Amino acid sequence: MALDGIRMPDGCYADGTWELKMHVTDLNRDVSLRVTGEIHIGGVMLKLVEKLDVKKDWSDHALWWEKKKTWLLKTHWTLDKYGIQADARLLFTPQHKLLRLQLPNMKHMKVKVNFSDRVFKAVSDICKTFNIRHPEELSLLRKPRDPKKKKKKLEEAEEEALELEGPLLTPGSGTYAPSTCTHPWVRYIRPLYLYSPLGQVHTPPSTCTHPWVRYIRPLYLYSPLGQVHTPPSTCTHPWVRYIRPPLPVLTPGSGTYAPSTSTHSWVRYIRPLYLYSPLGQVHTPPLPLLTPGSASEVIYIGPVKGSIYSSPGLYSKTMTPTYDSRDGSPLSPTSAWFGDSPLSEGNPSILAVSQPISSPDILVKLYKPPSLLDKAKINQGWLDSSRSLMEQDVKENEVLLLRFKYHSFFDLNPKYDAIRVNQLYEQAKWAILLEEIECTEEEMMMFAALQYHINKLSIMSSDNHLKNSENEVDEVDAALSDLEITLEGGKTSNTLGDITSIPELADYVKVFKPKKLTLKGPKQYWCTFKDITISCYKSREEAHGIPAHQMNLRGCEVTPDVNISGQKFNIKLLIPVADGMNEIWLRCDTEKQYAQWMAACRLASKGKTMADSSYNLEVQNILSFLKMQHMNPDPQIIEPITTDINPECLVSPRYLKKYKNKQPGYIRDMISARILEAHQNVAQMSLIEAKMRFIQAWQSLPEFGITHFLAKFQGSKREELIGITYNRLIRIDASTRDAIKTWRFSNMKQWNVNWEIKMVTVEFADEPSLSFICAEVDCKVVHEFIGGYIFLSTRAKDQNESLDEEMFYKLTSGWV
Repeated sequence: MALDGIRMPDGCYADGTWELKMHVTDLNRDVSLRVTGEIHIGGVMLKLVEKLDVKKDWSDHALWWEKKKTWLLKTHWTLDKYGIQADARLLFTPQHKLLRLQLPNMKHMKVKVNFSDRVFKAVSDICKTFNIRHPEELSLLRKPRDPKKKKKKLEEAEEEALELEGPLLTPGSGTYAPSTCTHPWVRYIRPLYLYSPLGQVHTPPSTCTHPWVRYIRPLYLYSPLGQVHTPPSTCTHPWVRYIRPPLPVLTPGSGTYAPSTSTHSWVRYIRPLYLYSPLGQVHTPPLPLLTPGSASEVIYIGPVKGSIYSSPGLYSKTMTPTYDSRDGSPLSPTSAWFGDSPLSEGNPSILAVSQPISSPDILVKLYKPPSLLDKAKINQGWLDSSRSLMEQDVKENEVLLLRFKYHSFFDLNPKYDAIRVNQLYEQAKWAILLEEIECTEEEMMMFAALQYHINKLSIMSSDNHLKNSENEVDEVDAALSDLEITLEGGKTSNTLGDITSIPELADYVKVFKPKKLTLKGPKQYWCTFKDITISCYKSREEAHGIPAHQMNLRGCEVTPDVNISGQKFNIKLLIPVADGMNEIWLRCDTEKQYAQWMAACRLASKGKTMADSSYNLEVQNILSFLKMQHMNPDPQIIEPITTDINPECLVSPRYLKKYKNKQPGYIRDMISARILEAHQNVAQMSLIEAKMRFIQAWQSLPEFGITHFLAKFQGSKREELIGITYNRLIRIDASTRDAIKTWRFSNMKQWNVNWEIKMVTVEFADEPSLSFICAEVDCKVVHEFIGGYIFLSTRAKDQNESLDEEMFYKLTSGWV
């Protein structure tokens, strides 16, 4: 048409078209298209690809509107419906981009994540890749910056990231080894690799018709122990990449070096042979696996990248046992849950095995929040679960922290959660070492002893699992059944007992009320604990009369104050009253009395009585926790101090500073001796039991699970702290760390957010409403924590384990 090329003053052409500017990120190329407002997004992308004329898979690409920070994913919508005009600039970019994740164990991994998905969905996909159940408990956190350090470019000090991409598919179907296979060293079947000359990694050549080839990579040859050199001139093998020293040559099950009769010069270490199949099944190895010193010693050439298992279905709990590629021991079914997971390699050690801290310098470099206020500022960095990564200015290759956000660990089962348990243990370990959570010196030594024990077992596991693993799995099923952690922290008892009566406690207990000043010191009373009420009488004979004091513990805060060596067993109660919290202390005489009263107080704070099925389990857990803190009275059975203990990596810096005037060697020996003394209480635990005990002890700390935020409460001029846990809100004094007032979720009617003034208002059934303005943090983060915990409380074991994403968004997204 004659008017096609005529441009009007507003930038549009006379025929109604206008130029839409786009940038193709893959090609770093700007492109303009003449469009009308009636063209739909799918049509725009089609025209763009036709104009580019580049043969490429564009299926993962989508349009991103920079100015509005939004993905144009509704391809049937027109430009007019989106409000896109000639001044807009769009990016044509892949939706899946690389992200560097720091896991709870402080290791970095590079993962391809969908930047157009909501964060909640993206985290679910990440957890599927990592074989972590219940992804609703995790989220992404921006890396906190140490305010004392100047902003620098990203240093290369961080560990090299391991890149995880999609699975590599192998031609053919999975089959067992043929019946004609009689090789005594076969352990299980896995896909085949072929190897190429130095530096070449490529797909199999067209002349290669072997159905089991996956891809080609270089071959390693190995030299005698301790020698690292280039291939000798006499070595003409075209596939030699380089020579590296062998690891110690072990005889399976014995932990000894290879016999002197082994003269093979290229042996790295002794391990069984693998045979290879198409993407395949597994079978148990025949014995003996290996004859050390024989002429046919075998070198293992490298792990498989990609899945070797067929997926039995999402979260299936009926799995065929699989076997560790290192030693033939049964793996946790966790490693086989997701057949398309790149980590299901037959060796889940990347995420399921704990690695000791190599140097105390690592602790020094990491940021430790010096105060509760600084700790609260870290929580500003939680990403919005209802928006995508791109919408929150996350860049490709940016470092984000994957953490357990909600401290409500549902159905934590060591039988299925090897990776989840290890990552939880790691998050707990680092929280204690970096002083993110308070603990006593005795508790610190207990945690250090558990760490030392776990480190030892982790190192030994690859040598001893072949002999012990099957028995250990059976022991785990039996010994850890009482450690399964649910929302309320316990399992239903098998014995119901007398369901018509509610158990009671009655004993002499010392009571102290410091704020009321009615008692000068702890005074002994005959106390009865019935339902959720403690009644105090001057003597046992007056127990049928009117009590001198009576306390209803519903909604109270219960804090332990225990010193095993000093035989101090105190319970601090903050009981809600009209004008705040009433502080009362109970002092018990023995561990058994303390465990019974502490368990009853914890249940009563939730509105539960001792008739609840979790009471006896709670008592046993408290007694077990106290037992682990005991010092061993017999120094003769304590193992001698060795150089491998490295106490600076097992305790937080605060406890090292206590002895700053002492000689460094004396401090090391003294703390090492205390750790080894505490280690006697945990020395008989299996690896998984020790991790579960560590997690359970972490959960027993008074400050566990409290996420702090700066807030200004209605009627108050100064900033205070609001703490959010899985079942309550807490107003906290930042200087003393004491709770001023507590509000239980069970008593909450509704909560609302005024997005303009950033005020959160919570209404309760039988007490005044709570209103506070969020300081230095988007109120959306606080709103999401409250809604998230409400969402988690709706989970049940008997329901389908698929996530109700829409319900989560209804409770957490709100209107922004």
